[in-house]
Amino acid sequence: MGYMCSWIAIRTDAKDKVLEHLGLAETGTLVQPASRTKPMSIHQSANGWTFIFAEDFDWADWEQVLDLSRFGLALGIQFEDKVEMTAILRAAEDGRELWSVSHINDPDHALDVTGEPPAEFEEIRRKYEKQQAEDDDVYWLQEIPLELARRLSGYRVDEDPIDFIALARPSAGGEKEAVSSGLLGRVFALFNAK
Repeated sequence: MGYMCSWIAIRTDAKDKVLEHLGLAETGTLVQPASRTKPMSIHQSANGWTFIFAEDFDWADWEQVLDLSRFGLALGIQFEDKVEMTAILRAAEDGRELWSVSHINDPDHALDVTGEPPAEFEEIRRKYEKQQAEDDDVYWLQEIPLELARRLSGYRVDEDPIDFIALARPSAGGEKEAVSSGLLGRVFALFNAK
């Protein structure tokens, strides 16, 4: 199947305030993230995290992570395993960058770490660097940001299938319009208009 998506996990119970800030509303439609059926979706977990998922790799960039960190610790994950084999994890709180861990399949950029990731990082890093040394046919280093995100928030899109609720923008007439989430969102909007 292949993934090209992003999501932000926010340590907050203020889901409604996050949605209001983003100008989005729940539609009530259940969706599996990365199914490409709805551009954006949300999940509120029992462990205190609110996940906003986008079928757009670029959505969870630093700017978006910093913006949503006003509601609590925010983890932004960008994941693509079709061409570049990229996984980026960024952490921010109160509008300031804390740390990041990224893998882009490029000889000059195997694993990039900024700031001070939490203690779990070193154990995960050792595990996957060992696997990479033993098996060069698999992009094991890409697992590091994804596994760290799961260890911290309890969710990983490619291994933890849970239902999310589709999001839409409320219109002036009370209807809910499809969310445009980058190029993919514009394509969805074209199909939904027919």
